[in-house]
Amino acid sequence: MNKIIAGIILALTVSVGAFGQTTVVSWNLDGQLGNESFVAPSSSMEHVTGLNITRGTGLTAQRANDSFSSLGWEDYSPTTNYVSFGFTVDEGFTADIDELWVRLRSSPTGPRLTGLFSSLDGFAEPLFINIHTGDVPVDLRIDLSGPEFDFVTGTIEFRFGALSTDSADHGAVDNRGSFRLKNLVNYDGSTSLEMRFTEGPVPTTVPEPSAFALMTGIIAAMLVCPVRRKRKPDDQ
Repeated sequence: MNKIIAGIILALTVSVGAFGQTTVVSWNLDGQLGNESFVAPSSSMEHVTGLNITRGTGLTAQRANDSFSSLGWEDYSPTTNYVSFGFTVDEGFTADIDELWVRLRSSPTGPRLTGLFSSLDGFAEPLFINIHTGDVPVDLRIDLSGPEFDFVTGTIEFRFGALSTDSADHGAVDNRGSFRLKNLVNYDGSTSLEMRFTEGPVPTTVPEPSAFALMTGIIAAMLVCPVRRKRKPDDQ
């Protein structure tokens, strides 16, 4: 009896938690010239469609190998000066976002302070702020595991934007100042990992409430039902 109940509980656990961490959508920035008008997703998991990486209308493209690079940060305008990306989840499914993996790089006269924003609050408050120094790239695994990113539906857009006109060399951003998105470099320093969101979509219909109730009802009934003891020959 105990083995049967344990098996049912295990089945319930597997059905609810069968989705582990994985890549939701990724973009490969290696091999890019940097001045493309957009970069399409390189992969996305089932029930997810990635959005192109694009620039806001206030920015212009700059050639910089293995990146998506932008100029125009000297004009501080959050509504037009940003780099956009994201994804759409199919109807009937949700996405539970865990992390954003990306390498960021500002040139010495590029923006010193950049923030990550999302469409969930209309790009109002930064989810993450990075401080750039000189021309030094930074590899990031940005934590997005908060409750606002559990069970995301529909389309979600993210933006990187400057938070001021201060430059990475502690001066002022000028028209030569660039900001780039690049592939993440792994901890070992030798492996390029595509820019990506991690975690996976979970069907909003799994498990169905009725099925879950049925299975838990079966367990309850098995716990309260008496079990007949096998009679020994001398009991007769």
